[in-house]
Amino acid sequence: MSSKRWILLSLVATLAALLFVAARYERTRVPVDVIFTPTFALGSVATTADAIKGFDTHLQRPSGLATLQAFLPNQTGVLWLSLMIMLVAGFDYSQPRSGRNLDLLLAQAIGWCFMGSLDLLTAAVTFNDPAYRELIRLAFVAVTILTGTLAARTLWRRFRPQPEPAPSALPINILTVLAVFTVVLNLCVVFMHVPDDSSYFTSLGGQRLRERGALPYGDPMLTNTAGAAYAPLMYLAQAAAQVAVFEPTNAESPDHPVLGEHSAYRAPSRLSTQVTLAAFQLLAAGLLFVIGRRLKDQALGLTLVALYCGSAFVLGVGGDQEDIGGLSFVSHVIPPALTLAAFATLDRAALSGVLLAVAAASGFYPAFMFPAWLGYYVGRSRKDAINFALGFAVICVGVLAWVLVASRPAPGLNLVATIMRDTLGHHTDPAGYGSSFYGLWGQQQGVLGWLLQPLVAGSSLSSPFFLVFCAYLAATFVLARQAHVVGLAQLIATVAMGANIWKIHATGSYVTWYYPFLLIGILGPAATTWRSRSGDIVGNTHT
Repeated sequence: MSSKRWILLSLVATLAALLFVAARYERTRVPVDVIFTPTFALGSVATTADAIKGFDTHLQRPSGLATLQAFLPNQTGVLWLSLMIMLVAGFDYSQPRSGRNLDLLLAQAIGWCFMGSLDLLTAAVTFNDPAYRELIRLAFVAVTILTGTLAARTLWRRFRPQPEPAPSALPINILTVLAVFTVVLNLCVVFMHVPDDSSYFTSLGGQRLRERGALPYGDPMLTNTAGAAYAPLMYLAQAAAQVAVFEPTNAESPDHPVLGEHSAYRAPSRLSTQVTLAAFQLLAAGLLFVIGRRLKDQALGLTLVALYCGSAFVLGVGGDQEDIGGLSFVSHVIPPALTLAAFATLDRAALSGVLLAVAAASGFYPAFMFPAWLGYYVGRSRKDAINFALGFAVICVGVLAWVLVASRPAPGLNLVATIMRDTLGHHTDPAGYGSSFYGLWGQQQGVLGWLLQPLVAGSSLSSPFFLVFCAYLAATFVLARQAHVVGLAQLIATVAMGANIWKIHATGSYVTWYYPFLLIGILGPAATTWRSRSGDIVGNTHT
């Protein structure tokens, strides 16, 4: 079918769908209320200086933040913007039916599934309404199916690579403007939105680290709460940013400060967290550009930046007031940036191992990528594999030693049990995240309930699904031994997708964990090559 017929068919289908929606949901006859003419009362006008001062005062109020946020796209605008950037910068019109285009569209569909997940139908029903919960569960089941489909297709591409993607049809100056625009928009979101969830809790933990010289694991104020649920270097990053912006600490930091309305214990301002988010997001954007330029050219680097920074997963979607992920959350920003740093230094095995360990100590899940990473270096040379493993091990041992020294046992638990409960235990505890219906597993019965039920009491790492996931991680070691750099990105993406499916989420999904590597795997020019037994790069002619 010709492109003109496809366009015509698309327009007709869209018109038919919109007519159905309008006839079904908007065809309501209402009584005439009143007919009036607008009038304006006469009054005095202040000086320009007073007007500016009044506006400044308004911006310092909580309502003033809403004024600034009005300059940013809401979740609907984010989804349309993300789709438009993908169609302009990422879609291959020379091969419109290619699997590459299909994968980009599948990723877009995941973003649309998240729309309204935090406020869907809340004008008519409550959060605890069974109908609301079932709709949300269905949305996240769809997300899981789409994620699994993308993972399977990405893995299949390792065996049946697609033809080389066509060069970008956009002039380099247009791609540059698009990439810069998305990065600037990212910074606007960071500084005009209130940091959420993981950002607030790790900022609080970073402040306690500065005040008490100890991590929140076992801290009487934060233990067994979301304040102690994150990776250790995330707290260190927040503490460093607080120092950088001269954020004051509390004069006293007792074990059990008075909280609530009469609390004298002050949380850090959001500025330090915003600086943290901005720094790591700029790092991620810069690394994507460097990776794309090394793999092919400047155009690919700019395209990767535009698609990632302009995605709904980064800009945020889920509700008009809150998001389920993206730039408001350090847990969605810091780990992928550091993992990209490890990927960008693949030519220096020891440094790559160090940076992957730093990423794991900042977000836990990059540790799952170790087998694939190691397999990649084993395929290169024994020396590289040893250097990578040593670099990874040195940082892991150092961080582990610091965590043990800087933590304290909670009442009734030993030190290791306290750390495990505060971190992994918090994310799987049925009294907390473990019962969330925002995902595949929470409150499920039958086969799904059994798949995440621990085979060893008290250990979520013994569930059948996690054991299957571990078997796949072992398989990535074998697959990566003949992988070229883009092939490694594909395997890394599937690992992060698997971690997303396994993890119980409080309200959303960590798409930013895998999305940059998925983009590299989809658009990277070496997706049609593999490594021969001799270590050379060989072309693959399969389509």
